[in-house]
Parts: sequence; structure tokens; C-alpha cells
Amino acid sequence: IKPGSKYYYPFAIGAKTGYNDESQNTLIAASKKKGKTLVLVLLKCPKSHLRYEDAILLFNEGFKSFK
Repeated sequence: IKPGSKYYYPFAIGAKTGYNDESQNTLIAASKKKGKTLVLVLLKCPKSHLRYEDAILLFNEGFKSFK
């Protein structure tokens, strides 16, 4: 969410990360673009950075489907 960070996403409006043994690296995030809001939940990400990379890919694909 923070400009200048490696995984900055300009449409993000909020996110919460977490970790526990059962669900591993997790991310709950929301993003808004052109009046559409998407929410995603990622569980069992094997590496912490992958949750951010996956979120960006999923948000981009999600927004593409709203034409």
C-alpha cells in the first residue's frame, strides 16, 4: 500500500498479513479501481513475498474481467 515499496499497488485500499502453522503466510486485501472493489484472501503462501506477488496478479486479472 505504501508508495515506494517493492510491492506497491496503487489501487490497494487496505491489507492485513498474518502467519500461523496451519495457514502459513496469509493476506487479506481490498482494492478499488474505476468504482469496482475487489477483496481477496490468500492462504498457505509458502514464502511471504509470494502473497504480494499473487495479490497483484489476482487484482489485475479481476479488474480486467470488469469491462
